[in-house]
Amino acid sequence: MSRRAANVYHKDTSGPRKKSNPGSITKAHDRIYFKTHETLLEGLLGKGLPPMTDRLTNELKNSIASLQISHEWTEFPDLEKFYQDYVGAAVVKTIFGNVLLSQNPDFLPYLWEFDSVVMRLAQRLPIFCAPRTYWLRYRLLQCIKKWHTYARIHSDGYERVHSEDSDPLWGCRMIRDRFARLRDINNQDYDSLASTDLAFIWS
Repeated sequence: MSRRAANVYHKDTSGPRKKSNPGSITKAHDRIYFKTHETLLEGLLGKGLPPMTDRLTNELKNSIASLQISHEWTEFPDLEKFYQDYVGAAVVKTIFGNVLLSQNPDFLPYLWEFDSVVMRLAQRLPIFCAPRTYWLRYRLLQCIKKWHTYARIHSDGYERVHSEDSDPLWGCRMIRDRFARLRDINNQDYDSLASTDLAFIWS
């Protein structure tokens, strides 16, 4: 994310609630924390929660069914990898849709590797001390930007045949609306939007 885009976050003193914090001079148009919080609240705790729960249940069923496990006792050598490959994939598909992973089949392996080294970025190590970490972040951002571009191009005039909350391109209305709202804020660009989605996916 560029310094210009990040400064919008630094300068927003209005808080995440509908009413700005007392004394804040942040303009309504630039209330990035409120706009971020509002879409997440609607999608994860509001009317978007029931359909998202249904999608997650179906994705988990399909993911587990793909293993073709019999009724006999089946042992997996690595529980963490099982969670990453099947439960993690179901969660990502539920929120962000199938396009992201279908376009970028290496996205999840890169994401889990990034998760194991991300604290090197928090330590502000220079790139020559953690080249793989910086490369993973770059690669994940490129995957997200590729998905964003595809979704934006094909969203124009797209006739949605799924439920009101579900979106085959963006995953769900929460992600589609979040992208649109943040894009309209001053100094936000497609690089910064990819960064915010990477943070969301990683979290």
